[in-house]
Amino acid sequence: MRRHRPLSGPREWVYDQVTKDDAVRSRVAAFLLSEYLHDVDQNALLVRVGLQAASVGRRSTTVERIVRDTALSRLVKTLHDHMCQICGVRLMLPTGPYAEGCHIHPLGEPHNGPDDLANMLCLCPNHHTLFDAGALAVQDDLVVVERSTGKPIGALSVVAEHSVGPRHVTYHREAVAGGEAD
Repeated sequence: MRRHRPLSGPREWVYDQVTKDDAVRSRVAAFLLSEYLHDVDQNALLVRVGLQAASVGRRSTTVERIVRDTALSRLVKTLHDHMCQICGVRLMLPTGPYAEGCHIHPLGEPHNGPDDLANMLCLCPNHHTLFDAGALAVQDDLVVVERSTGKPIGALSVVAEHSVGPRHVTYHREAVAGGEAD
């Protein structure tokens, strides 16, 4: 549709919705596939009409990454009993509890944070992702703030054996989350 812009078909506002909104385009494609196109190779059709990238196969690559201390990650998760310091959720998998060790001051370029216990949090996967993306910030009083609304979502849970480094919290708030969380 984007390339050919047919003269007949949907009204302009419908065309705009379908071509510019990924969520609408995905719902339309899913409906058409489920209602009318169950006898075709649906992946190939999506690739052909530009709604899915063609598979690229496999290739060898070399990656340089920071080697961090996994013992510290295990320690912070153990200290918090694998409970997210933001929401308190403790995920249980068939293999046992699951949480993620999150660096407050990121390790990699351009941040170059330290790999130490005061620079780590124990988070659930959702809050780890939001924190790393700067969608959450921690105030000096350890209240967690949602950056899009500026509203507090709760206080960071702490235990006596794990002190969260104030300079790391300040760095994350200013350099990753984009400013003061008031």
